[in-house]
Amino acid sequence: MNELKRKTIRRLFFTIWSAITIIAILIVVFMVYELIQENSTLVNTIINTSPQKLPDDSTQVSHNKSITVYVLSKDGTCLRPLEIQVEWKTSYQENCRQILNAMKNIKVETYVPPLPEDITPRGVFLTPEGELIIDLPSLIITKYEKNTTALFESLFTYSIVDSLLQKEVTTDTVVKGVRFLIEGSVPMVEFPKHISWSQPFTPDYSLICSE
Repeated sequence: MNELKRKTIRRLFFTIWSAITIIAILIVVFMVYELIQENSTLVNTIINTSPQKLPDDSTQVSHNKSITVYVLSKDGTCLRPLEIQVEWKTSYQENCRQILNAMKNIKVETYVPPLPEDITPRGVFLTPEGELIIDLPSLIITKYEKNTTALFESLFTYSIVDSLLQKEVTTDTVVKGVRFLIEGSVPMVEFPKHISWSQPFTPDYSLICSE
């Protein structure tokens, strides 16, 4: 009788243990399945919501366009209009880069480009608020920190502002002003010394040569 009880208990224990094992396996399988489903959903969400790669500048439609820019007169007293040819693209910021590069490479004795040939802007950006950011390298300080005047600094500033904010350049883009930075920050007193670059600038054509 005792032997029968022991066999019955062993069988009952084995049955319970088998049931627990099966349940545990089913739980693990279910959890793995749920994890796979969640990861699959997450991957699909990431794929579907990832920003699309923007076309690089080489894929933009471009053509040559005549643009009037404003450069310093030889005597440094006013701004003179000069017509140049630039490769015109669909991006306003890229067109600004094209114009700045063309302006610094002007080889005309009677005109002085605002940017020296060896200075290239670190960046040209348009903020969502419509502010055009011109980020210049610190080399500009080395070039202009000595022997500058308020007139020169004004001519330098408005040569760029007047050239980039004219309607022929902005076309349908809303641009409220130009803000200058040096190495990504508002410039200190090294350059410019006589005017403030702490605020954005709008065009001022009063500095254009009268003759």
